[in-house]
Parts: sequence; C-alpha cells; structure tokens
Amino acid sequence: MVDAKKIGISQGVDISFLTEEQQRYVEVILQETGAVVTNAQAAKLKEYGKSGELTLAMVRLILTEKNQREENND
Repeated sequence: MVDAKKIGISQGVDISFLTEEQQRYVEVILQETGAVVTNAQAAKLKEYGKSGELTLAMVRLILTEKNQREENND
C-alpha cells in the first residue's frame, strides 16, 4: 500500500506491526470506505493490535471516526 501510495510511510510502519489478519482488516476497510489513514489512526491501530484487541469492527471504527466527526460538524 505504501508503494502504491495508498498510505504514507509512517502509517505503513505502524501498520506493519499488525498481524497479517489485522492488516487484511485495514485493507478491507480502506477499500470499503476510501478512507485515508492519518498518523493518529495508524498509531491507534498499532496500539490495539499490540494488545490483541484489534478486530474488523475496531478497525472500521478507528478508520471512520475522523469522517464521522467531520460530518457531524457540517
């Protein structure tokens, strides 16, 4: 994803710490939503991944929370 310029290098580094299954979750949600991963979101993904709490639903929540906040402010 970094090579394809779909995510930045620093986000890619954080995501690289996730298991393959967790990385697939991220890929699925990015494809579904077209979201862009911020540094803060990537750090959150890494943190939840390390604690073993990162599920598909959690990835969706993390990657869409910024968009939800922006929509609520409109």
